[in-house]
Amino acid sequence: MLEETDNAHNIIRRQIERLDQVATDYETRWGIGRLQSLAPPDVREKWERQTDKLAEAIANADALNIITLVDGTIRGWGLLERLANEAGHAPYDPVYLEYKIGGQVYAVARSAQDAQSLHKPRGRDAVIVTVGELLRSFIERHSNAFKLDDIQFEDDLQALPVEFWKKGGDSLDL
Repeated sequence: MLEETDNAHNIIRRQIERLDQVATDYETRWGIGRLQSLAPPDVREKWERQTDKLAEAIANADALNIITLVDGTIRGWGLLERLANEAGHAPYDPVYLEYKIGGQVYAVARSAQDAQSLHKPRGRDAVIVTVGELLRSFIERHSNAFKLDDIQFEDDLQALPVEFWKKGGDSLDL
């Protein structure tokens, strides 16, 4: 009995890892949640039903159903991308990376100029930071490991409002 349980858990883990990799690939190109938001309402409803069924199967540790639902969800990612392309949408320009932590989407831009360009097309709430801001926050938080006198920060345009930093800065807990 224990072997069957271990085997089922391994199957579930592998399926979730497989789906996570596919989702990461699409979300890296398109942005987190963007393909779903670009889909027609009927397709979006089908997507939500599919992901709800998958979540339920995972909660119930239903390995056989998970395999079927993961396969369907992967096909769904392909459909979402195809429909977005057919509607004339394009993947995001890779001047930033997106991460989702605790339900919040963070966009990490290469520069302040790239960060400013992200404000208009995002169309949803995302915390936008630059690599420089993350490094500055990290270095300041871990100043005992660095000689701050040797580090010169450029006074470039800030991608985040001053209030964000006054409230304690990042919530990434670096």
